[in-house]
Amino acid sequence: MKFQISTSVFVNRFMPVAQTINSNNKDSQEIYSNALIKVNKDSIVFIGANPTTRIVIDLPVTDDIKVVETGNILINASLLSNFLRTVNADRMLFELRDDQSLIIATDNGAYKLPTLSDQASNYPNWDMTSVDNSFEVDSASLYKLIKHTTYASAKTDSADEVLTGIQMNFNKDGIICYGTDKFIFSKAQTDIQSEGLTDEVSVVVPSDVLSKLSTIIFKTKLLELQTTYNLLKILNKDAHMEYDIRLLNNNYPLANKVIEKVLGSTSFSFNVNMRDTYEALKRVYVLLKNSEKVSYARIQVTKDNEVYLSANVSKEKLATSNFQGQIADDDFTFSFNPEYLMNILKQSYSSQDNITFTFGKDGLSPMSIQCDSSQDLDKQVQLVAAIREFGKN
Repeated sequence: MKFQISTSVFVNRFMPVAQTINSNNKDSQEIYSNALIKVNKDSIVFIGANPTTRIVIDLPVTDDIKVVETGNILINASLLSNFLRTVNADRMLFELRDDQSLIIATDNGAYKLPTLSDQASNYPNWDMTSVDNSFEVDSASLYKLIKHTTYASAKTDSADEVLTGIQMNFNKDGIICYGTDKFIFSKAQTDIQSEGLTDEVSVVVPSDVLSKLSTIIFKTKLLELQTTYNLLKILNKDAHMEYDIRLLNNNYPLANKVIEKVLGSTSFSFNVNMRDTYEALKRVYVLLKNSEKVSYARIQVTKDNEVYLSANVSKEKLATSNFQGQIADDDFTFSFNPEYLMNILKQSYSSQDNITFTFGKDGLSPMSIQCDSSQDLDKQVQLVAAIREFGKN
């Protein structure tokens, strides 16, 4: 195997592969520490995988690339990426020797790196034998949906593995995504249609994988998605790039039913400015972190419709508008984790948005957060679970 290539072209294609390999690789098989480089007459294919994700980048051979001899290289991804960071040359010549060592030659010298190229045939093969669904989606819309829901999922060490993912529903009318850790719920949807889709497709995709996807994959107008019972393939044909993601089981909580129930049993609502509310929450959160007594905050509403953000360490009046409905005879209190609400406001809304907070009658139902004026998506809604205070009915 022997070829010559521009250093910048090689680095730009190889680094996303190395990044994929180096994520989620704890306690995984040793072979997942390696990248596979397949050198063909008409293309060089870079492949990297970890237990949950595979990336494939196809580099067509042009006049700037000279393939002398085809073959495969299987090499430790960290070793090669660290070496590439030290290279100060315009071009590199790669040559695989009979002893399986890789010689990389530049104008400055020649360097010998060990490989496992004789084991290249053992590299995991994720290729789909058949495709259940194939359709195209708007790249920008999908990126925003992912951004507005992945933060609400559970951490990767959660006992309930399915909650570490987000549910993505695709149909001819649009896309809906849900994320939840059972303390907060996030729903985001768009009416932009999926081209080529006749039946509804529902998959649960690991959130940490989606949040680490290279932004390169979204630098195109349309993405092609392919699914089987256990894989989601995302293809950016313009960049000659694909991501394969192992799906979680589809026994996802009925997040939409929870949201519909909460929105259908509201008692009152009011609007607040996102930036002002976020800054108030930050002040409360900083003080609560140093408090040994409680870790929750409260939204308190008086009979005169005055709204306060309070905790055992502070009390601050919130500027509100458009108060709808009415509270019971007594003052209303909703206790919650302020960090959850801060994450929702930061991840899903801009500082200029006016947010609608909606509550049930008893202060124990989740609070819903919406913003009809948001320009990012056609519609989104979040829920924050209430904290039951000790001694409170």
